[in-house]
This record gives sequence, structure tokens and C-alpha cells, in this order.
Amino acid sequence: MKKLLPPPILSEDTIYTEYVKWLATPKIERKIKGEVEFCEKYKIAQELVFSFRARQPFDDDLKNETIKWAKRKTPELIHLLYERYKESQSHQDLRLWLEALGMLKKDDPKQGDT
Repeated sequence: MKKLLPPPILSEDTIYTEYVKWLATPKIERKIKGEVEFCEKYKIAQELVFSFRARQPFDDDLKNETIKWAKRKTPELIHLLYERYKESQSHQDLRLWLEALGMLKKDDPKQGDT
């Protein structure tokens, strides 16, 4: 016998958007740790989550949201790379720094190791 859930607190489209954002966030940074907990929070059946994954734009939506997440984290990452380079003064860390800034192509054979 299926457990009856109260009606969702948000529209299905809104929950879909929240699900994609949640899934695009790395596991270590998620406040909601698993899909079951996600379903409980939004008062939805797990079957709805399965239907979200079957939606036509799901893969594109997930990719786009992952890129948005990464862009929000970029300043923090750049800062960490800079701090790492300041401490180490290593050529490898300098290379990572320049690649992150787009000043050096990753594994560009034309630009020798510094």
C-alpha cells in the first residue's frame, strides 16, 4: 500500500528547478543529503523525481545549472589558487593559476613548461 503524501508545497515546475539545482551542487555542499530527504522536504513521491530525470531538457538543465554553480564558485577558486601559488611558488601552481585565468591553454604544447 502506497503512503499518501500531503500535496506538495510548491508547483511541480518549481520543485523540478530546485531538484536540478540540488543535483548540480556537489554532494559535499548539499544541505539535503539524499533524494529521500529531498522528497520528504518537498512532500513529493520519489516517482516524481524519477519523472524529472526523464524530462526532455533534464540533461541540458543539469549541465547549465552545474555551470552556473561553477561560475558562482570561480572567484573563491581563483583566490585559493592564488594563495596556493603564493605559498608554494611552484611552476605547476603558476600554470594552474594562468590556466584558470585563461592566460594559458591547458596542455598547450606551444607554451613550454615554465
